[in-house]
Amino acid sequence: MCVPSTIRRDDRDPQELKRVFEKGIAYEIWMMQATARELAQASFPADAAFRNAFLESFLLHVRNLLEFLAPGGRARRDQDTVIACDYFPEPEIWEGDANQGEMGLRGDFERHFEKQLAQAPELGCCSIEGFRRLLNKKLAHVAFSNRELTHWPLGKIMEGVQGGFRLFAKAIQDKGKQEIRSLGLDVTAQDGGT
Repeated sequence: MCVPSTIRRDDRDPQELKRVFEKGIAYEIWMMQATARELAQASFPADAAFRNAFLESFLLHVRNLLEFLAPGGRARRDQDTVIACDYFPEPEIWEGDANQGEMGLRGDFERHFEKQLAQAPELGCCSIEGFRRLLNKKLAHVAFSNRELTHWPLGKIMEGVQGGFRLFAKAIQDKGKQEIRSLGLDVTAQDGGT
């Protein structure tokens, strides 16, 4: 039985946030990079099952990272899910304030990511929400609308996500929770696993 966390977002322990980032998010970044590297190698096995397994792993880790940087409604409501705004004293620094018409740093990330999507017309989407739907259908749905993409623009997708983490790293240093800044959170992926 899953028991939702009762810890409110603004009550998160900085040490725990650091641990989650360095163990969880760093792993997601590393796996995204490692699977993309393998897929890009000319000597990658021609076996379709291996290629599909690596591609699905890459897409899954991209989706997880997008949920951290630009969470959908479910992730924002789930108190157990760690999202980017948890690392700031006011969630609006990252998320923005819709009531005030402010985009926040998340808006900067989304514009950067969508710029990368616009350079990859084969995806057929130019918004984060459209890309999220494409990922969800590719990874979890058998649907009439699933189309087989023969080429996934791995570089454009990775640049979109990595650009978000560069923005996140700078924002943590400039505007992050004081307790997080003093912990020296490393937002670069380590070349290794868990």
